[in-house]
Amino acid sequence: MFKYDSKFGRFMTKIFDLIMLNVLFLLMSIPIITIGANLAALYAVFLQMIDKNESPVLKMYLKHFKENFRQATTAWLIVLSIIVVLILDLFVISELDGLRRIVVYATVIFLILAVVYSLFIFPMIYKFKNTIWEQSKNVLLLMMGYFPWVLILLVINLGPLMAVYKWLPNAYGLLIYFYLFIGSALTLYLNAFIFNRIFNHLIGLKSESLLKT
Repeated sequence: MFKYDSKFGRFMTKIFDLIMLNVLFLLMSIPIITIGANLAALYAVFLQMIDKNESPVLKMYLKHFKENFRQATTAWLIVLSIIVVLILDLFVISELDGLRRIVVYATVIFLILAVVYSLFIFPMIYKFKNTIWEQSKNVLLLMMGYFPWVLILLVINLGPLMAVYKWLPNAYGLLIYFYLFIGSALTLYLNAFIFNRIFNHLIGLKSESLLKT
């Protein structure tokens, strides 16, 4: 038997929490409309875990799911609508001639921007209390101000899929099993480390500006 307060014990507890949260994430995503609140709640849990909050993860998840449901659902419906429209545009563009390649590239760029926006907006909803309009403006500013971190987030979230597509086309099944088992929660957990650094930097800048006034 291992001790729960040992390094190995804490590691195994973390793995168990990630597996449990992964299952919870998948179950709560089934209605589709709840995905936004689901993401906001999970980011709340992971950011608090990084800050060494020892509260039960399920209790934290349910608390933040309820608190952020309205704004996170609104943001999710906006993101989903934009992504669906852009994907449909790609199908329509594929039937056109002439400047098709330029239009495709432009649409793909907007699609990537929509994906990046979706990565930022839900942890922002948990961390900062603003209107959805203010949240969206702040997300766009962060996307420009922290561009190197944006690239790292894209690698974390799209890298495994791109790697399998390019080099391991027969491994799609394993990738799906990975995300069904722990990968979805693990990806959000890694994202949370990035957002924790960004948010701490922002809070530090705000504190410095207050000290100078």
